[in-house]
Amino acid sequence: MASSFHTESSKPIPNTNFISKYVTFWWLNTIFRTGNKRQLEKNDLYDIYSEDKAEVSVNKFEREWTKEIKKATETYTPSLQLAIAKTFGFNFILLGIPCFLEVLRLSTVVMSNVSTGHILNLMANDAQRFDEIPTTLHYIWIGPIQVIILTILLWREIGIACLSGLAVILLLLPVQIIMAKLAVRFRRYYLENADCRIRVMSEIISGMKAIKMYAWEESFSESVQAARNLELSGAQNAAYMATINTGLFLISSTLIAFATFITQVFLGRQLLPSMVFTVFSLLTALQLPILYGIPKSLQSFFEARISLKTIEAFLTIKDSNHEAISHDEIVEDSEDSFVRINGVSAIWDGDPLFQDLSLSIESNNLYAIAGPVGCGKTSLLMALLGEMTILKGSI
Repeated sequence: MASSFHTESSKPIPNTNFISKYVTFWWLNTIFRTGNKRQLEKNDLYDIYSEDKAEVSVNKFEREWTKEIKKATETYTPSLQLAIAKTFGFNFILLGIPCFLEVLRLSTVVMSNVSTGHILNLMANDAQRFDEIPTTLHYIWIGPIQVIILTILLWREIGIACLSGLAVILLLLPVQIIMAKLAVRFRRYYLENADCRIRVMSEIISGMKAIKMYAWEESFSESVQAARNLELSGAQNAAYMATINTGLFLISSTLIAFATFITQVFLGRQLLPSMVFTVFSLLTALQLPILYGIPKSLQSFFEARISLKTIEAFLTIKDSNHEAISHDEIVEDSEDSFVRINGVSAIWDGDPLFQDLSLSIESNNLYAIAGPVGCGKTSLLMALLGEMTILKGSI
């Protein structure tokens, strides 16, 4: 499939040395010169690396996730985090494609217990959490380095007085971390109620004829409104926490500068304009990683961890039909039977529709299934397609 993307006009990425490729980016000058002369076209762009293509990434992830599924026991739960770490290392991905593949794999019986809203939340909300991680998570290791360097520079400028400003920052940090955790909690509450509302709407749309026939519009409208109110309350509370967090960040620069300069005055030192502007710039730079970068990265980490658990639960949904149904290579014009059912008992929802059913369907023959309504004709075909729960036997 990957080769189908290459055309005669494709441009492979040029082989360049390390400095040109990762330091100066000199190899991009050709594109820049072309773009300066005219509007860039698709044929002007270089091909992406094969390892960066979605097909390659998904295949690698599928292999590692299959290994995790096979390792599952009563005491070991398949770990989506471990599968991602083994596959992509420190790279970050969007998990919408694995969720989509899981939807295609599950049978109709299993999918009947999973709402459309839940799947939409997985692909639109939970998977989207991974978009924020690449821009924020690196503050966890960059932040301490910045703090150390900026503290040394402040110490050289004003000495021990810089510790008062740093103390104010450290006092505000736990508050912002708590606000970030509360925002994550309210967001999860919002998503759960959004899932509930979408599920109610799906049921209303599927039963719209009955609702119209019996004039139940008002009662169902109240049900939707109640679910919507719960959803909005979670969204509002999450927005309140984010607003408080942003407000603390905006006023913190004034508080930090005030504590620093008042300490400088109490120590009997003179406030010179050059020193004030230098110190204020350093304090502003120090404020960014501690009061924004680290809390934001922790919030993204907590959100991504919750999303991982939700996606992991979806990907580990059991579907026993895959163990009962095996697919052999079909040989055209073969005299051997190509469909064989051995002692199959299957249910849809409740009591078994048929028990200990065995039959063999030969190739190059025409077969007809006859019987009254409700005798199981459609159920037999659905069982062959793997859309029913097979209790025992094999196909």
